Amino acid sequence: MASDWQGQELVATIVAADGSAISAKATMPSVGGVITVERPAPPKGESGIATIVRPGEWYATFLQNGKQVRVIHSVVSKDGKTVRNTEKGVDAKRQTIRNFACARQAIESNLCDILD
Repeated sequence: MASDWQGQELVATIVAADGSAISAKATMPSVGGVITVERPAPPKGESGIATIVRPGEWYATFLQNGKQVRVIHSVVSKDGKTVRNTEKGVDAKRQTIRNFACARQAIESNLCDILD
C-alpha cells in the first residue's frame, strides 16, 4: 500500500491478492468525527466515525444502516514511517473480515504531528 497524508486526507493504492490495484481516497478529521470515503465508493448506507485515542493512534468504526459492521485500529510508528492497520468485521456480503496491513514508507507529512 502506498499512501500520502495531506492534512486529513489519505490517498492509497492497495494491491489485492490477485495483483490488481485498488485506488482509495478518504478524509478524516484530525480530532475525530465523520470519515468521508470517496473511492472506492462505499456500499449504500455505510458511514464511518473516527475516534482518536492519542496522536498517531485511532479507530475507524464503520456502520451499515446504523449497525456496526467493522473496525479498523491504526497505529503510526514514532518516526511516522510505518502505519499498522488491524481490521475486523464483515463486508457488504456479510463475509468475515480479518486483515492486518503494514505500510512502510516515508510519509510526506508526519501523521503523528497531524493528529497532535
